[in-house]
Amino acid sequence: MNVTHVLFGIFTILLTGCANFTTVERRTDLPDGGKAIHLDAPQRVAISNKVGMVCAEPSPDSLQAYASSLGAGISAPSKESVSVAQALSASAGSIGLRTQSITLMRDQLYRICEQFYNGSIDQNSVLVLLERSQDLSLAILAIEQLTGAVVAQQVNINTSSAATAAASINDTQKELDRARIDEKNKQMNLDSAKTAFDKQEKIVADKSIEASTAKENAKATQAELNKLVEPLDTATKELEKAEQKRFLLISNVAGLTARIKVLEENKTEQKARKDVAGVKKTETEAAYQEALTATPPNQELIDELKNNRDEAVKEEKSAAKSFEQIEKSVTDTKKERQTAIVAANDTNESIRLAELNLAENNAKIQVLRLDPKQALADSAEEALKIAKVEEKKMLDAKLEAESSWKQAHENTNEIAKLGSTATTSANASGGGAGTFSTSTSRYGINKETVQALSDATADIVDMVLSKGHLTDSCMSIFFSYVNNPLKLNSVMERIFPICTKAIETQVEAYSKSLNESPRRSRRGRPEHPSTPLERTVPGTTLGEVGVPITTLDVGVPRTTLGIKK
Repeated sequence: MNVTHVLFGIFTILLTGCANFTTVERRTDLPDGGKAIHLDAPQRVAISNKVGMVCAEPSPDSLQAYASSLGAGISAPSKESVSVAQALSASAGSIGLRTQSITLMRDQLYRICEQFYNGSIDQNSVLVLLERSQDLSLAILAIEQLTGAVVAQQVNINTSSAATAAASINDTQKELDRARIDEKNKQMNLDSAKTAFDKQEKIVADKSIEASTAKENAKATQAELNKLVEPLDTATKELEKAEQKRFLLISNVAGLTARIKVLEENKTEQKARKDVAGVKKTETEAAYQEALTATPPNQELIDELKNNRDEAVKEEKSAAKSFEQIEKSVTDTKKERQTAIVAANDTNESIRLAELNLAENNAKIQVLRLDPKQALADSAEEALKIAKVEEKKMLDAKLEAESSWKQAHENTNEIAKLGSTATTSANASGGGAGTFSTSTSRYGINKETVQALSDATADIVDMVLSKGHLTDSCMSIFFSYVNNPLKLNSVMERIFPICTKAIETQVEAYSKSLNESPRRSRRGRPEHPSTPLERTVPGTTLGEVGVPITTLDVGVPRTTLGIKK
């Protein structure tokens, strides 16, 4: 590897430790050539035009401190793994005293400048708004001096950050590359299988057309074949049933023959038993008769021989009965076997006739199939069957390739997720906590002090709200006249006497109120004179003398101008 490239890479990595990624300073292009500037709390913007007009935002309320570090590690060359970790820490603290009056004053001044810079108000309106802003700020400052300023708690934010890096990303990437290659190969196999299937599907469609055409050409011959094939199928099925019947009959004959053999053996045994019982009966009868004629007679012996004779008679009768039953079973079984033999012979004859019929039909079919048109139709039908079998194989191959590709695709996705997890584990995490300063509350104020503060605050509010801005309105009209004398000449002739009289009356009212002792209202505090335009110049309003609303309503509330609704 080139040494220069290595050194350059290390130098680049080291420089990242000095970078500050937290300061926000972005620009966005807006329609019609406009731009939007994005800043964070520690920064402010100052707007200036070509002639040097400047509108500066209020100063920032916070500052930030940054700490950034970077670490890199390279494992053994055989593993070819690299790990990189970076940590960035930032802390912020508030430095501004945010009372209500300060916030109001600086925001008002900036917004007035911003409105004038954007062309929303003219220079005369700027003067009017500045005057009224000062009045309002003066009232708020006076109230804050009485009641104490409401100060926002100062916030301090401390942050911490940590970064980790996974050295196994390269190994995961290798596995991902192999998985992607395998997926690509499976995709190629799937594409080949789809192409082959589509091609074979077209072949089947072509073979179907050829077979249909050949059948149409051999229509007459095919009709004759159908006449022979349909009964042939029926005869074949009947032959199969006859063969099954013959098999059952032959099996039955064999079974009956075996049964007859067993019965004959039993018959022989029972005959022998009967003969033995007959001999025994003859012998016991002779002994009994001899005992009867003996002198002197032995009664005990006579009784015993009589019992033996009776048992022998019973045994002979039982043996004779069993022999007769077995002999009857042999006779019946032989008749049943004979019936089965006759049925089997009849079935054999039916099968022979059916086979002859099938042979005749097959011969006729073979003759019809020798017709060239029919031979072509048969060949086309056979080719269609072969093509369909091949199509089925290719469909199975396509489905198998598709399954293999899906499995490879899932494996690739799983490895990609592992790679994403490894990459995610190399990012930085941060946390922070903020604390607020405490403010001092007022305790121990008595009731009279609270009442005095309340009255003083109400007096200040009444004074600001009661102060008429008629002078502002008249000055705005005068400045408008200076800018457009021709347009407002007729209006000025009617307005000028009214403004002059109103200003004089207002001055007199304020002078009188300063010389006189203040009257007490029902709440117990001084009552200031109010001088709306309707009271200063009774029965006359600016709206009644035909002054357009758009001319007068430059930053001036309608209620102040005395326009009746």
